[in-house]
Amino acid sequence: MRRSLVRAYEHIGIRDKVRIDRGLCFHSWRHYLNTTLRSNNITDGKLRAMVRHSGSQMTEHYTHFKASDYEDIKKVQAKILKFGKVV
Repeated sequence: MRRSLVRAYEHIGIRDKVRIDRGLCFHSWRHYLNTTLRSNNITDGKLRAMVRHSGSQMTEHYTHFKASDYEDIKKVQAKILKFGKVV
Protein backbone atom coordinates (compact mmCIF):
# COMPACT_ATOMS: atom_id res chain seq x y z
CA MET A 1 0.00 0.00 0.00
CA ARG A 2 2.87 2.37 0.76
CA ARG A 3 4.27 1.94 -2.76
CA SER A 4 0.85 2.66 -4.26
CA LEU A 5 0.57 5.82 -2.19
CA VAL A 6 4.06 6.99 -3.22
CA ARG A 7 3.18 6.35 -6.88
CA ALA A 8 -0.05 8.32 -6.44
CA TYR A 9 1.92 11.23 -4.94
CA GLU A 10 4.34 11.11 -7.88
CA HIS A 11 1.43 10.99 -10.31
CA ILE A 12 0.10 14.31 -8.97
CA GLY A 13 3.55 15.88 -8.94
CA ILE A 14 4.62 15.38 -5.32
CA ARG A 15 8.19 14.10 -5.49
CA ASP A 16 10.06 12.32 -2.70
CA LYS A 17 11.77 15.42 -1.29
CA VAL A 18 8.50 17.36 -1.05
CA ARG A 19 6.71 14.32 0.39
CA ILE A 20 9.40 13.90 3.05
CA ASP A 21 9.60 17.64 3.82
CA ARG A 22 5.81 17.81 4.27
CA GLY A 23 5.71 14.62 6.33
CA LEU A 24 3.26 12.96 3.94
CA CYS A 25 2.90 9.25 4.61
CA PHE A 26 0.29 6.53 4.73
CA HIS A 27 -0.63 7.69 8.22
CA SER A 28 -1.57 11.10 6.72
CA TRP A 29 -4.33 9.32 4.82
CA ARG A 30 -5.98 8.29 8.10
CA HIS A 31 -6.19 11.95 9.18
CA TYR A 32 -7.53 13.02 5.79
CA LEU A 33 -10.08 10.20 5.56
CA ASN A 34 -11.31 10.71 9.11
CA THR A 35 -11.82 14.45 8.60
CA THR A 36 -13.42 14.02 5.16
CA LEU A 37 -15.88 11.39 6.34
CA ARG A 38 -16.92 13.50 9.34
CA SER A 39 -17.25 16.59 7.12
CA ASN A 40 -19.66 14.62 4.92
CA ASN A 41 -21.96 13.63 7.79
CA ILE A 42 -20.83 10.02 8.12
CA THR A 43 -21.77 8.99 11.64
CA ASP A 44 -18.93 8.57 14.09
CA GLY A 45 -19.99 4.97 14.67
CA LYS A 46 -19.60 4.10 11.00
CA LEU A 47 -16.38 6.07 10.79
CA ARG A 48 -14.87 4.24 13.77
CA ALA A 49 -15.85 0.91 12.26
CA MET A 50 -14.17 1.90 8.99
CA VAL A 51 -10.90 3.27 10.39
CA ARG A 52 -10.85 0.95 13.43
CA HIS A 53 -10.82 3.59 16.16
CA SER A 54 -11.73 2.13 19.53
CA GLY A 55 -13.34 5.30 20.85
CA SER A 56 -14.43 8.87 20.29
CA GLN A 57 -11.22 10.36 21.70
CA MET A 58 -9.16 8.87 18.86
CA THR A 59 -11.75 9.99 16.29
CA GLU A 60 -11.46 13.55 17.64
CA HIS A 61 -7.65 13.35 17.52
CA TYR A 62 -7.75 12.47 13.81
CA THR A 63 -10.21 15.26 12.87
CA HIS A 64 -8.77 18.48 11.46
CA PHE A 65 -11.53 20.85 10.39
CA LYS A 66 -10.70 23.95 8.34
CA ALA A 67 -12.24 27.36 8.98
CA SER A 68 -14.49 26.85 5.94
CA ASP A 69 -16.00 23.77 7.63
CA TYR A 70 -17.70 26.11 10.10
CA GLU A 71 -19.71 28.12 7.55
CA ASP A 72 -22.94 26.35 8.56
CA ILE A 73 -22.46 27.45 12.17
CA LYS A 74 -21.68 31.00 11.04
CA LYS A 75 -24.96 31.15 9.08
CA VAL A 76 -27.01 29.98 12.07
CA GLN A 77 -25.30 32.48 14.34
CA ALA A 78 -26.03 35.28 11.85
CA LYS A 79 -29.73 34.33 11.90
CA ILE A 80 -29.80 34.37 15.69
CA LEU A 81 -28.02 37.68 15.98
CA LYS A 82 -30.14 39.50 13.40
CA PHE A 83 -33.17 39.34 15.71
CA GLY A 84 -31.75 41.91 18.05
CA LYS A 85 -28.75 43.06 19.92
CA VAL A 86 -27.17 40.72 22.37
CA VAL A 87 -26.24 42.54 25.55
